[in-house]
Amino acid sequence: MRYSTPSRCWLKGLQQKNLIFAAERLSANHLHLVVGTEADAATLAAHGWDESSLSRLLPGRLGLPALAELRDELPEIATGLLTQLVEAEAVPQRHLTTAALNALRQHQWPGGFAELRAAVKSLALSALGEEIEAEDVYRLVAPASGGHAVTPSGLSADMLDLPLREAREMFERIYFEYHLALDGSNMTRLAEKTGLERTHLYRKLKDLGLR
Repeated sequence: MRYSTPSRCWLKGLQQKNLIFAAERLSANHLHLVVGTEADAATLAAHGWDESSLSRLLPGRLGLPALAELRDELPEIATGLLTQLVEAEAVPQRHLTTAALNALRQHQWPGGFAELRAAVKSLALSALGEEIEAEDVYRLVAPASGGHAVTPSGLSADMLDLPLREAREMFERIYFEYHLALDGSNMTRLAEKTGLERTHLYRKLKDLGLR
């Protein structure tokens, strides 16, 4: 049994007593009545609940974590939501790419589960192909998250989804290719700009496969 809003939390005194009676009978038969509500005890009391009934039915409170605290589980949650929407025929057959799931995980989701579900549904309806890409996520949630609206100049979204070591190597290759082309492969000038000794610079270029 679950009452989600204060307007639905009101029960007459006799109904409350019957609820307590049912809970006691269930307990005697090793069964349990699970009762939950989003309203606190004060709100329930203001809507006619007897305090003694509340203390027996709601002995404790369970604080649910925000989605921002469940980032490791968020890709699985989003995938499950998409599967439910597809099976309910609410959206076409779609698939979230790994990059898209990572983008969803970066968002704070201040609106909680409802916001995530709405976002997944919107992504599935607006995607041009069967796969939902990271760019689709950024276009949808970036205004609310305050970032990710524009990929940094010279960097691709795929690079940002790589492990740090691989992303760093890719950036270094782009960086040195840019300066080599700019300075006409003048190693003295390149060493001055990068702040590297020539020996270290040659080794770095060799490691990156640059001539």
